[in-house]
Amino acid sequence: MKTKGQILAQRAIGRAGSGLYFIEDILPHSGDSTDRAYSRFWYILLSFSFELILNALIAFESKGATNEEVIKDIMRVKPPHDFEKLFKKISPELLTKVGFVSVKKQNNGGFIEYEVIVNGDKKIYVQDLIDVRYDFKKDKLRKLDPQEIPRIKNELQLLKSVVDNITRLVWVDN
Repeated sequence: MKTKGQILAQRAIGRAGSGLYFIEDILPHSGDSTDRAYSRFWYILLSFSFELILNALIAFESKGATNEEVIKDIMRVKPPHDFEKLFKKISPELLTKVGFVSVKKQNNGGFIEYEVIVNGDKKIYVQDLIDVRYDFKKDKLRKLDPQEIPRIKNELQLLKSVVDNITRLVWVDN
């Protein structure tokens, strides 16, 4: 019998995966150059999907008997949307099983991002969900990255491998 946490984990990881596949589908249409408008939308969707990945893992480990109890376990992280704090709420055993090594919050030119290490030593950079959505409030622009498209393509493959690991785990019947 599936737990409420497992059911919510299945839903969250399904949505996270679909967001990553959507980004992968639209990347070829952007060419090889960086475009601030495209970049912002990729980063918002990538950040949203990454948060769903972490939420799926927290839900999967939750002992909550109702949807509300499982959601409370996810929402206990303050401030909300802090990926480093969400990451720390997940057991090291589960993180290792799905391929996560670490998530570290850092400042990149006045913008908050998270350096995510997966599959041993592979790096992914995920923008802070709040920061990327409200970057218009800052007096700066994000630095252009001439390698943005190839980097994002690589990061998507890495994240999709983590999503695949989680999907296999949460869809196993207990």
